[in-house]
Amino acid sequence: MRVPDSPGQPPATVNVSLQKISERLTATTTDKDAILVKCSNCRKMADKKKEAQKVMEGINAKFKSYDSNKDGFLDKKEIIAYSKKEFKFPLAEKDVTKILKALELGTKGVPQSDFQKLKVRIGCLREKVLDDARRKKREARELELEGYKDEFKAKLTKLDESTESVEAEVKKVEDSMGEVKADTLKSFELKVKCEQAAALLKGAEEAVAKLKAKVTELRHGVQEDLKIWCLGESKFMDFKIQGFERRMAGLGRRQTQLEMGVKAKETREVDTCEKKVLAMLKHHQKAKSLSLEEMFKAVSKGDEEKVEKDAFLSFLTTCEKEEGAETFGPSELSTYFDSLDSEKEGFISKEHTLMLIRTLKKVIKETTLTDGPDVSSAAIVAKLEVGDVVELLSEPSEQGEMVRATCRSMRDGSEGWVTLKGNQGSTHLTDGGLLWRVQKETVLTEAFEETDAKADRKLRPGELIEVREWMRKDESGVMRMKCRAKMDGKVGWVTVVGNTGIVYLAVH
Repeated sequence: MRVPDSPGQPPATVNVSLQKISERLTATTTDKDAILVKCSNCRKMADKKKEAQKVMEGINAKFKSYDSNKDGFLDKKEIIAYSKKEFKFPLAEKDVTKILKALELGTKGVPQSDFQKLKVRIGCLREKVLDDARRKKREARELELEGYKDEFKAKLTKLDESTESVEAEVKKVEDSMGEVKADTLKSFELKVKCEQAAALLKGAEEAVAKLKAKVTELRHGVQEDLKIWCLGESKFMDFKIQGFERRMAGLGRRQTQLEMGVKAKETREVDTCEKKVLAMLKHHQKAKSLSLEEMFKAVSKGDEEKVEKDAFLSFLTTCEKEEGAETFGPSELSTYFDSLDSEKEGFISKEHTLMLIRTLKKVIKETTLTDGPDVSSAAIVAKLEVGDVVELLSEPSEQGEMVRATCRSMRDGSEGWVTLKGNQGSTHLTDGGLLWRVQKETVLTEAFEETDAKADRKLRPGELIEVREWMRKDESGVMRMKCRAKMDGKVGWVTVVGNTGIVYLAVH
């Protein structure tokens, strides 16, 4: 770097080196930092020395406070006082002798220079005494816990022995269900077996639940520091209980299958029985030439309002039967009556009974009701549309090339002659009228009047229902019918046609 010339002065000849100046500045900064660090360390050392001096002064002061005779030594009596006050630890004279011997001091006592050693010796001795006390307490606790363990093991062994009785209960259920041969038993026999198995299953479930509760209770009653040990010791009981529960779950599923099998078989047997019982009722009515009312009185044994179970079974036992007709035992007839008496009242109503006795036909091809048997000369009384239901009032007879019979329309009550089979072989009427299909979602109710009725359950489109009492109008003009849902056996009233003409049910 060149220094510029000053006006009126001779030219400058001094050159300054910037690099040398920078080096000197760096060295000076480094020296300064080192001096500052050294000063800081010296200050810290001085502070520590000062603190140490305070501690030593405290120790010396404490020594002097216990040196009651001011001879520069702590004798045995002074050492005992020091230990008692500072450590809350009473020393025996023999312990003091041991300390002095260990410190290689004479009987005169502990000088101030060995005061810290005395403190350490007293602390060690105190910890030894405390450790001995803790050891004795631990050993006593371990002995106590051993007693608890022995008691727990004894109770656990007793519970383990009780699993034999639980095993017997479960095995009894398995054997009972294994003996059930659903294919070879009648529904009422299968039902008895199923009920017996259900009772045994309930007993076994209670036994397993009781065993599980006892194991849980046994674990909850133990000492807190034995919890983990108890869990490990009794783990085998968990495996046994889980085994029982798996078997019980399988038996529960088997029981459900049996109950479903009973219902399915009962339904099949009831359907078979129903066809033959209805045939028996109609044969008796025909053989005795009885009207509908007379037939009802014969079945009800004179009761004007209902048919009780005993009367129904008695009639079917003694009524007129076709030659070679199959007979049924009391159990089968009782099961059939129970299927009719879904409400478990012990009887069926007059209207329900009449529905069984009536011979109903459903219209599958449009036709007419006429006032005479001869179609060519008879006047039309009413038209019959597909889906209408009629009650047959006479036996079908051939009228020329057609088969005709007198009947009454269930829709409006009009009576007349109707063609069952046309002269071209076409069929107009077929068996049916008691089974209906839900067309539009509606509800099954307990009461007849829709406005006062409490909804029992919904009926979904496609569900099938059986007629119990034929439809009639309520106060609001709605056509209502008492029926039984095929799906679950629920009985109640349902709207067939609403007051705006909406159709909810149609004959199946």
